[in-house]
Amino acid sequence: MSASTAQPGNTTKAVPAAAEVFTRAFFAGREPRSEAYRAGVLDTLRHRLEGVSFPAALHPAGSAERDAYFAGADEGRALATAAKEAAA
Repeated sequence: MSASTAQPGNTTKAVPAAAEVFTRAFFAGREPRSEAYRAGVLDTLRHRLEGVSFPAALHPAGSAERDAYFAGADEGRALATAAKEAAA
């Protein structure tokens, strides 16, 4: 999903889809992460790259799952920023 636009002389690439960035980030052989962490990454990528709203709170405040979700969101923000910069 990184095709150039159709206008002559314009080499701006399209920003890749959230699922594509997520799949590249969680390659085979990467250290495993929890489901909550991966959900935080993917939800943040969808929000930043595709404008999808975040889901309602999935985990109770103070839980390890909530902490993992927001740690994943931090990675998601970094991945989304890198994807946008690479497409610019």
